[in-house]
Amino acid sequence: MKRFLFGLLLALAAIAQSTIVPQLNPLEVSPNFVLVLLFIWAGLRGTREGLVWAFLAGLLIDVLSVETLGVNGIALASVALLAGSAQSRMFRSSVFFSIVLVVAATFIYSLIIYTIRDVRPNVFILVQALLHALIVPFAYIIIRTFDR
Repeated sequence: MKRFLFGLLLALAAIAQSTIVPQLNPLEVSPNFVLVLLFIWAGLRGTREGLVWAFLAGLLIDVLSVETLGVNGIALASVALLAGSAQSRMFRSSVFFSIVLVVAATFIYSLIIYTIRDVRPNVFILVQALLHALIVPFAYIIIRTFDR
């Protein structure tokens, strides 16, 4: 049941991120809710489960955004690998540690996306990383509730 609820939440986040958020957000940068949710889930549940969700969410995002299939899956896999490798008591007990790692995951994810698309990175990566840092405490509470 936990996995089903998380999958539903991840799918809703992917759909919102690909359709609704770009229309409502007046800024040029918007948070990647899928990245944050996947990062926390993989940090709590492990690399293997994180990679499965990264593949599924990446495929859904690619289809919804008419992206080349696999681009987001590869980038999200790096997020799952980073979070899964950091899986420890420290990750489970400290939101601050999660915030620092999600900032690093945002940079890695963005650099992979920009490399695959053959686009130069810009300053918006930093803004998006800061948005993710603000979202992590709230997402952490939601994911911890699902994980119980």
